Amino acid sequence: MAEVTLDQIETATRRALMAHGASEKAALHVADAVREAEATGNKICGLYYLQSYCDQLRSRRVYGEVIPEVTLPRSGLVRVDA
Repeated sequence: MAEVTLDQIETATRRALMAHGASEKAALHVADAVREAEATGNKICGLYYLQSYCDQLRSRRVYGEVIPEVTLPRSGLVRVDA
């Protein structure tokens, strides 16, 4: 039985997200996070949620094309408006 590699997980995740409406940039970031989660054994944040991510994109509960606006209003605080 062949093992699925982290590269394959990242590629499949990116493709699935883009097929459900995520921009390439958003899909790249999420696929990287899924890969890292799988690599470190954090299964709950990895492939476990991929179907949910895709469902939320498809239903438009999450907009995959949004470009977040990140500001630093004061020391120690990051604000993300997406």
